[in-house]
Amino acid sequence: MKRHKKKKNHNVEKSDTGTFFPPRLGNGFQTVCDVDIHPDDRMNYLMQKDVRHVGTGIPKVKTLALAKGLKKSNPCLYEATMAHEQVHVKNAKTNCKAFKKCLDDEVANNIFSNSNSTEEYNHCKQKHSGGLASDCKKDEQEAYKKTVEIAEKLLKESKCASEKDNLAKNIKIWKTYAVTPPNC
Repeated sequence: MKRHKKKKNHNVEKSDTGTFFPPRLGNGFQTVCDVDIHPDDRMNYLMQKDVRHVGTGIPKVKTLALAKGLKKSNPCLYEATMAHEQVHVKNAKTNCKAFKKCLDDEVANNIFSNSNSTEEYNHCKQKHSGGLASDCKKDEQEAYKKTVEIAEKLLKESKCASEKDNLAKNIKIWKTYAVTPPNC
């Protein structure tokens, strides 16, 4: 049996969620700023040519493969984790809007094109934390504290009786993450 080596792209790889620049990942969900490079311009970006951007400047929650069906199978866990993501959405609103405005302003200053140079794009992205909260640790701590608060309330509700063990186990983990976030 002949083995074939899988070639790796050591440049920028597309994440499994379809976002060209992967945001901070969670277990089942992620909050993203919807501002991104136009799908047709991704190669241009890699070749450091001008690119167009898409998006409205509004952060949103994406469901990852791990969380597909969670709302139906574990509605209480889903509610707690969505409360976590809503904290990220709230904390990302200003930077996401500013990231979009920065790119739009750069395009408005370009007399001959409706695009950004890769330098302009990267400058706006860096200046506005890629459209996410500027302080990852503070953002994650606040989100995990909210998750614990909601999960502890849900733990007492009869509708969550079948998820009691799972919620209790996760609350212990989330409490440690509220002090030391795992992804910052």
